[in-house]
Amino acid sequence: MAEVAVLKALLSPLAKLFFDKMASGELMDFFRGRKSTAKLLKQLEIELLSVSAVLEDAEDKQVTHPDVKKWFNELKDAMYDAEDLLDKIATEALGRMLDAELQGTAITKVRNGISTSVNLFVKGIDSEIKELLETLEFLAKQKDIIGLRAGVGEKLPKSLPTTSPVEESSVFGRDNDREMIINLLLSDCGRGNEMSVIAIVGMGDDVWTENPVHQKFLNELLRYGVRGSKIIITTRNESVVAAMHVIAIHLDELSEESCWSLFRKHAFHDDTSITTPHPELEELCQNIVKKCQGLPLAIKAIGDLLRSERDIKKWDKILKSELWDFPIDKTYILPALRLSYMYLPSHLKRCFSYCSIFPKDYGFEKDQLVLMWMGEGFLHQSNIETMEEIGDRYFLALVSRSLFQQSGDDKLHFRMHDLVHDLAKSVAGQFSFMLEGHSSHELVKRTRHLSFSCASLGKFEKIDESLYQAKQLRTFVALDSSSWASEALREDVFHNLIQRLRCLRVLSLSNNRDITNLPNSIGEIKHLRYLDFSFTRIKRLPDSICKLHNLQTLKLLGCGYLVALPRDLWRLIHLRHLDIAETGIKEMPTKLGSLKCLQTLTAFIISKGNGSSIRELRNLNDIRGTLSLLQLQNVVPPKDAKNAGLEDKKYLEMLVLEWDGTTQRSHSERTVLEHLRPHTSLKSLSIKGYGGGIFPDWVGDYQSFCNITSLHLRECKCIRSLPPFGQLCSLKELSIVGLDGIVTVGREFYGSSTVSNSIQPFKCLEVLRFEKMLGWEEWLSFSSAENEGETFPHLKELCIKNCPKLKEGLPIHIPSLAKLEIDSCPKLVASLLRSKSEEMPKDVRILLQELPNGRRKLEVKRANEVASLNGILDSNNGLQELEIDQCSSLMSFPWGGGTSSEKSVRISESRNLELPVDTNSSSLETLWLWDSCDSLRSFPLELFPKLQHLTFYDCRNLECLAVPEHDDRDLVISNIHIRYCNKFASFPKGGLRAPNLTSLDVNRCKSLTLLPDKMHLLLPSLLTLRIAYCPQMESFPEGGLPSNLNSLAIWRCEKLTANRMGWGLQNLSSLTTFEISGESEGVKSFPEAGLLPTGLIDLRINHFRDLKSLDKNGFQHLTFLGNLYIDGCKELEQMPEKGLPASLSSLEIHGCPLLKKQWKRKRGKEWLKIAHVPNIKIDWESIQNLNV
Repeated sequence: MAEVAVLKALLSPLAKLFFDKMASGELMDFFRGRKSTAKLLKQLEIELLSVSAVLEDAEDKQVTHPDVKKWFNELKDAMYDAEDLLDKIATEALGRMLDAELQGTAITKVRNGISTSVNLFVKGIDSEIKELLETLEFLAKQKDIIGLRAGVGEKLPKSLPTTSPVEESSVFGRDNDREMIINLLLSDCGRGNEMSVIAIVGMGDDVWTENPVHQKFLNELLRYGVRGSKIIITTRNESVVAAMHVIAIHLDELSEESCWSLFRKHAFHDDTSITTPHPELEELCQNIVKKCQGLPLAIKAIGDLLRSERDIKKWDKILKSELWDFPIDKTYILPALRLSYMYLPSHLKRCFSYCSIFPKDYGFEKDQLVLMWMGEGFLHQSNIETMEEIGDRYFLALVSRSLFQQSGDDKLHFRMHDLVHDLAKSVAGQFSFMLEGHSSHELVKRTRHLSFSCASLGKFEKIDESLYQAKQLRTFVALDSSSWASEALREDVFHNLIQRLRCLRVLSLSNNRDITNLPNSIGEIKHLRYLDFSFTRIKRLPDSICKLHNLQTLKLLGCGYLVALPRDLWRLIHLRHLDIAETGIKEMPTKLGSLKCLQTLTAFIISKGNGSSIRELRNLNDIRGTLSLLQLQNVVPPKDAKNAGLEDKKYLEMLVLEWDGTTQRSHSERTVLEHLRPHTSLKSLSIKGYGGGIFPDWVGDYQSFCNITSLHLRECKCIRSLPPFGQLCSLKELSIVGLDGIVTVGREFYGSSTVSNSIQPFKCLEVLRFEKMLGWEEWLSFSSAENEGETFPHLKELCIKNCPKLKEGLPIHIPSLAKLEIDSCPKLVASLLRSKSEEMPKDVRILLQELPNGRRKLEVKRANEVASLNGILDSNNGLQELEIDQCSSLMSFPWGGGTSSEKSVRISESRNLELPVDTNSSSLETLWLWDSCDSLRSFPLELFPKLQHLTFYDCRNLECLAVPEHDDRDLVISNIHIRYCNKFASFPKGGLRAPNLTSLDVNRCKSLTLLPDKMHLLLPSLLTLRIAYCPQMESFPEGGLPSNLNSLAIWRCEKLTANRMGWGLQNLSSLTTFEISGESEGVKSFPEAGLLPTGLIDLRINHFRDLKSLDKNGFQHLTFLGNLYIDGCKELEQMPEKGLPASLSSLEIHGCPLLKKQWKRKRGKEWLKIAHVPNIKIDWESIQNLNV
């Protein structure tokens, strides 16, 4: 027995789970009286013990011994089968027990007599056990042959580190590299007219292809660009750099000193008490660091591994591991990473390798991944921790070992370094798979975990057939990050898959728009534990879903078409997480109170009918996170609300209480709210539609709610006075919306009448919003304070919207204010503007804020009655951005006075505003005018020396851009867009000296006859030129277009198009994108020979009404053409005689009925001309989608 105990201590989590289930009373009862089955199970236990004892030795050796790896994979396969078998038995036993309870049958009848159906079930089980035993017996014999031993492979302690993850703020040994890169970016390192490509060698994986054709194509792409531009690429492949003409920066190994500093930070947490470790330990450390060969990721990984261990023998064992000598193959898996994984506890190994289902650089959420781990059976509840808490601990352990890293500033998402991802894929092997491209043939029978991207589904016409082999899948997950993905898994395909994949534990098809109904057969997936159909269009859940007795997580977030849950949902006795937020559910099913395991219940709807009563919440005290109680007007009698037991729900962080806002039962609703007092640990509270005249005392009670940070009141229309929110010492965000009964906000708001005046009101508040306060007239200051700054010392954002009666009364001094927004508050705006107009401004919006880049911005919108902004601008010196919209009475603003620092000005729908063009504006960088400044006729560019972005849109009287005739200074402008300016006729005489201009767009300028003179010389940086609806333009200026032009679009310029052979495009070697559209008569074949440059990649042809064929002579030299788009050419019926270029990867044809008719059957002469194109769309429908 002692020997068995030792063996069990060495088992993997998979085997431990098996034996835990074997020992359960339910299984023993289920097989009572079936001695033969019990004997088989005992044999199975012995065989599993025998092979499991050598698991650690096998896992260590499989990296270097192929025969061990094969044995190890076969054993894992068999253990998965064993777990499925035992899970099948346990689920059957549980289901029969629940059926017996439902029918009122005594459990003893089930124990004492096995029905015919049970006999049939057990008979089938016996045969499965025998088959499994044969496999395990064979593997047990093989383990001795290949030299596996039990009890070897002693490792570091299995306890998880208690230290927190290492701060990543420091940079070691890369200061010189960083300086070199910055200097190269700022220097003129280009060659002639080419842009510079800087390759950082030794990191990242932007460029990896060694295919000469691909590299040539990439080189061609990188040739095109404006002189002086820089492109940075990263690669770990030296041969890639050798084949490309780039400036290479090789990231050398870190210096010995930097390596030691980085290692010490991760291994010792940079603890000053052990800056100089024991001499013997320090020598070991130095030798281990040398093994990392100066690679930062390797040093971090090995340092994190050793952080919690100080035993010199263990460190010495790692130093002498044979994995250091294992060659780094093309997967670039570092020995240090392999060691880091090898020394993980076995339960963390499963959790880590599972993450191989994510694509590289995929951002995953901690909470979601933990629930998936739980669904896979990786987490097992203890007496002191829930499975979720254990999962959180496992997750942080992987973060602390640098296997997971936070995704930039995004605290919710994590990623794996691409080399760590390679490691995860390597250790997962054939058991995990990502479906992409034409990779379905790599699926094998033993694959258990599969993920896919909906965007790649178009490549699989019969995705269900590609999954035939992997019938034992446990994971089937869609990984699209954006909602309503462009592609979706068809519902019929999904139904077929459900019929086959009966071993699934985790099923997620969130954001799949084609899923509207679930088949009844989903109830046959007995192992299912995690089910996510969030943001799908499902309308109902089949009753059979209530047979999923193992289900732990059911996510239906955002299923707006779903109106009801199954009646017997209470039978899901293991359900822990039910997310029904943002659904159309009208009432809750009965008996939800029996779901004792429930940890998450995002919403509970109280109905008038026979649905669940609010009393069902009484015993659900483990609910945590967010809970929304909806339709509270239906709580009858009102005192019944006390039975919700909210004061006992200490794990709740956010509570939403919502009435429909239509009832007039003030007293009863106050009684309901009185009894819904939450636990003091609550952090966020939202109350909406409450019909009481006053709030209960607990709302705003500073002693009971010392932890509240966020508070929202909405549509509580009968409230006459606000609670003392100023005394909530942790409150950071307060939002008050639609409280029409509030007339005055006074001292009660700050809490001065209820507590000592020594308590500072709103001492932590950062955001304060008042909206739709239709009766609010007065905001009184906190009079007991010596100065106004004591009330809102940390307030950053103040928003007041749609408060039509509010007059003066804003706090005078708010020292930390970064954003002030006032919208539709006419009396308040009038006081701010010091307006003397008899007509009160109505819907004015004023926004004053400090932007993240440090700029101050002022927006004034819908101020049609305001004639001057002096009242605001005078008190806001230092503005960098000004936006004026719909200010039809505004005549002028002090350009050179209080607003001389503006860098950006946007003006729209303000026709009477007179733009000052007689004063030098030395700061302005961006000017955007739309339907404004009718007095503007000539715009003097010389008065705006820093202007970079200029847009005129529908400036009806603008005639020209002007520069003094003898002014030879260069302008810094980089973008010019002039649209719908019918009188605009000319650019500066003699040309536009703008060497930095990259984009020029003229559209619907009916009077314009010519582009800027000498543009081929004066506009060397021009990359994009767009000309549209300029009927008077006949030709390009003498000398043609700039040689660096990358993209050219010409729309509906009939005279210009008629002279196309004189454009000289064939000389533009940088031109890669060309688009032409027009009603030109007589153009029957296009493009003519020699019209287009050979380097063209994208060609778009639109609305040539007489076009019949594509010219073979015009296409034969377009050897780089990758994309061809044709739209609205109704007479087009022929492709070029010799077909389209072999380089073409995408062809889109829309509104060309004659071609569509010929290609419909994918046969014939015309089809053969395009059959080689991988991606073809006709009238927005994909008819061919190949992966080449």
